[in-house]
Amino acid sequence: MAMHGPDVRPTRLQSLFPPEIITVERLAEGDIDALSAGEAACLGQAGPKRAREFAAGRQCARAALHRLGVASWDLSVRPDRTPVWPDGIVGSISHTTGFCAVAVGRGRDCRSIGLDVEVDLRVTAELYPQFLTSAEQTWLSGRPPDMADRLATLIFSAKEAFYKAQYPMTAEWLEFADIEIDLPAEPSNVGDIGVRSTRRLMLESLIPGPWLGRYGRFDGLVATGVAFPVERRS
Repeated sequence: MAMHGPDVRPTRLQSLFPPEIITVERLAEGDIDALSAGEAACLGQAGPKRAREFAAGRQCARAALHRLGVASWDLSVRPDRTPVWPDGIVGSISHTTGFCAVAVGRGRDCRSIGLDVEVDLRVTAELYPQFLTSAEQTWLSGRPPDMADRLATLIFSAKEAFYKAQYPMTAEWLEFADIEIDLPAEPSNVGDIGVRSTRRLMLESLIPGPWLGRYGRFDGLVATGVAFPVERRS
């Protein structure tokens, strides 16, 4: 099987993760006919748009897993709709309008991964109370609307990525207000993010906070990645 086609390729998202993590992106709609029987069964009553997104994720995942030496794996879903990765593999899938990406790695290198990609400027002022804490809204106040919306979208994406990374380890559902995102005072197109909890999280018994991640912007998209490292014993 070919590693990837012209629309499934290694990505600009690589800078969001340690070098041992593999990222693959797809710039075209997914091919539903390329799904395995097991994967297609996971679609249920999904509409055409959702089915194509699901297929794109599976095609990216297949290419990424192939690079790890894993072939012929049906990437099904659990009842909570999270992917069932092969034993010893951790990963995350994200898709937005016209774009899909996957990050995968070996469990010996990384405990869990979270990846999120959003259309830039997606979060506008009327949505701030749904996703941002009071402190985050205060931090945005006084900035020009376009800049504030761009930063709010980055905060939203970072919270999504963190949630995806922590959930496989804890199975804990989080609210947007349960964490706050720290950004540089003047964020550039690529950089670090910090994540702090506003209440006690189950993750803290496994990996004490605060936690770190990375973000990047390209082609009208904002992407964030969180990877929890494996504890190395001396």
